[in-house]
This record gives sequence, C-alpha cells and structure tokens, in this order.
Amino acid sequence: MNINAKISLFRNYWDVTPACELSIYQFYENVVYSDYVREVNEVRAGNKAVKKTLPGVTISGTFTKRNNDSLIKHSGFICIDVDQGDNPNITDWEALRDTLGTWNEVLMAALSVSGKGLFLVVPLAYPHRHREQYLALEKDFAAFGIVTDTKCKDVSRLRGITSDPKAVWNKEAQPYQKLIIEPKKHQHSSVKASPELSKLVAWVERKYGSFTKGNRNNFITQLAGACHRLGISQHEVENYCIGYKESDFSERGIIATVRSIYSNKRYSLTN
Repeated sequence: MNINAKISLFRNYWDVTPACELSIYQFYENVVYSDYVREVNEVRAGNKAVKKTLPGVTISGTFTKRNNDSLIKHSGFICIDVDQGDNPNITDWEALRDTLGTWNEVLMAALSVSGKGLFLVVPLAYPHRHREQYLALEKDFAAFGIVTDTKCKDVSRLRGITSDPKAVWNKEAQPYQKLIIEPKKHQHSSVKASPELSKLVAWVERKYGSFTKGNRNNFITQLAGACHRLGISQHEVENYCIGYKESDFSERGIIATVRSIYSNKRYSLTN
C-alpha cells in the first residue's frame, strides 16, 4: 500500500480534464483540513447545487480524461460509497464511519458532502482487477446489510472533496484480497441471426440470463421455445443455436433440445 500514490484532481463535477495530481494522503488532509467548509455546510443545509461546484478526485488513479479508457496509472485504491438513498435504515453516519474505519482493509472513512452518507478508501491487492475486487467488496458489505453504490466499479469514479475533521485514517490497513470472477459470456460463432431472432436472443438474455455455464441448457430451451411460439422455423433456430457449442456442450445435445421443444405442443404458436 502506497499512501503517496497519485490521483487526479478535477476543478468541479463537470470538468473532465484533470487540473493536477495529488496523493491519497494529501486527499485525506484536504478532507480533514478542508478549504471548502462553507460550501459543504451549504450543501448540508439543503443547497444541493453547490455540490457540483466542488473539486473532485479519481481515487483509483491518474487520468488524461475522466473516463475508464483514459487511465494512466491505477493508484491501488478503490473508493466505496454508501449513500442514504440505498440505505434508508442508517441514521447515524458518524457512528458508521467510526465503525467501518476500524476494519483492517479500510484506509480512510469519511462523511460525504451531504453528511448523509460516507465513503471508504480501500487498498486493493489486485488493482488490475478493479471490477472483480469491487464485486467482492459489494458482496461483503451486503452481508452486513450495507448497500454500496454500484458506480464504484468504474475506475474513473469521481469522489467529491468534502469536509470531515473526524475522518478516520488507518495507516495499518491491509490490501483487500477477494475477487469475484464474472462468468464469460459465450461468443456466438454461427451465422448471423435474422432481425426477429436477434430480438428474441436479446429478450431471453434479459429475462433468463445469458448463455453461461449453469444456464446453457435453460438458455437454449427458452430461446427455442420463444422462437417456436413466434413461428421462426426450426431449421433457422437449429442453425443458429449450434453456434453455442462448446467442448462440454455438444452440437448434438443442442439440436436434441431444439427438436424436443419444436415437437412439444406446449410451445406451439397455435396451442
């Protein structure tokens, strides 16, 4: 963990080009000894428009532009946001800050600009796996009944500079080790689908999940059933679906599933 790792500073929430760089520790100092106490107090008094005029930083690194594709170097940290909107049951944010600030893998804990929420800076063991580490953190927090902001999975996520003289700093924080690996979506290798079939593929993915291990047979079944109901020919569906074949998911099995669906009157358009 390097508390002198650099991050980008932006003049306000609209700015997409960084003004300069500062270190993670300098960011902590800027929160504790804030130059924006008056503005933050205005936001906490109800003037939400002031919030976007405040400077912000990209905790996870330095950037040429504020987007995920413009990362220069990852800082080795991630910022986890916990907001009142996602956690209406939480009322004492200072107490939660002080509690979460004691966790071994939390470097910094501070109140958000609104005062009704907080953010945590967590060192990562695998910064090149930013998204996968966020997904694991999301699951760990959920186990404690805490919902985190899903936008934190974006490496370019902006964190506004706030004011919190009692922000927690844990110099002994340990890098977070967990990962959640998302199943890879199968790349279909067959002929291009007709517009009607393409729409059904997208519908099945939304409703039943994509073609991934554990959902492969269900995906083919639901797709074939939808196609049969809407009158798409069995031949077209078979030709398309065999593009999903894998070493342990055979063409023969796929065709058998499609033919079973098409021979079942329950899926028939006229039934």
